[in-house]
Amino acid sequence: AGVGGQEAQPDAPVGDEGSALRQVWELVDAYGMDALVPPLDGTAFYSVICRMNHSCEPCTVVRYGLTEGVGLTAEVHALRDVAEGEELTQSYVDVGLGLEERRAALRDYGFGDCQCGRCLAEEAEAAGG
Repeated sequence: AGVGGQEAQPDAPVGDEGSALRQVWELVDAYGMDALVPPLDGTAFYSVICRMNHSCEPCTVVRYGLTEGVGLTAEVHALRDVAEGEELTQSYVDVGLGLEERRAALRDYGFGDCQCGRCLAEEAEAAGG
């Protein structure tokens, strides 16, 4: 059975009523829903969240979810007390990784080496300081 309990249909001539829908179901049957909507691994459009800078010791975490009647939602949650005027930061990478792994992951996203307090302290420690 195909998606939604429907069987995939063979290609219909262009212009045939329903042919576009059949082609969509065939695409989904062959490649899954990611063929229509790519996975949201780190990708979304939220006008405030997308402006938050990265830190390997962030003060917030972004949690994504689905809300009935609304769709995909994003919420920013504080990880600790945040001082008035303090920049809200999030981590773009897994903070459980080591210094070099975090920096490599950031380079994969097109960023340079992180210069947050945690990274600078770990860098100094690695250099023997």
